[in-house]
Amino acid sequence: MSGQVFIVTGAGRGIGRAVALDLAAAGARVVLVARTATDLAQLVDEIGEDRATAVAGDVAEERTAAAAVARAQQWGGALDGVVNNAGIGWSGPIHDMPFDAWRRLMDVNVTGVFLFTKAALPVMLARGQGHIVNIASGAGRVGMAGSAAYSASKFAVIGFTEAVGLEVRNRGVKVSVVEPGSVQTSFSAGAASRDWALQPQDVARVVRSVLATGSNVWVREAFVSPLRVPKS
Repeated sequence: MSGQVFIVTGAGRGIGRAVALDLAAAGARVVLVARTATDLAQLVDEIGEDRATAVAGDVAEERTAAAAVARAQQWGGALDGVVNNAGIGWSGPIHDMPFDAWRRLMDVNVTGVFLFTKAALPVMLARGQGHIVNIASGAGRVGMAGSAAYSASKFAVIGFTEAVGLEVRNRGVKVSVVEPGSVQTSFSAGAASRDWALQPQDVARVVRSVLATGSNVWVREAFVSPLRVPKS
């Protein structure tokens, strides 16, 4: 990872924070993206200004994605990868979910992935290299009662990843998806009492491993399998 430049969304807390710390420890330079500027400032201080820079903004806004890609190129000199991690949830019966909550969840979990992928791909394709890693969930494979919107958004991320991987195959750019189970973060506080819950650092190590493979992959829990891409 030495000298490589990565964008990490949702970097202020949880998995995104762990991913940023892990990549920086491996020698990478990271562009941190989140809405809360104070969280980002603390993380930049922890990593060091030579290894980290921050872009505060909403991942569901096109200008945030554009600013992050521009910062990577101007500050880091390149863009080697994007980790689309930002995500939110909502619990309860779907008939009780306010429309604004549904729309916001889809904006962050799905539109954010689209916008950062759309902004990064032209830069990566022009260089003939790069890797986009999208953080989905086991809930993107099996629907969960009380989390219909979240499950739907993660199903969308998995399908989006596979389709984009097909679009850019044989052009030097890789697109992968990581599908963790329950991770012990403030996002899923209920996992705290479960001995089998993953830690953010576990997911971060898998993300780094995926970025190091240089190939399209699906990752379920800590298991890596090749992304099934039809031969041309």
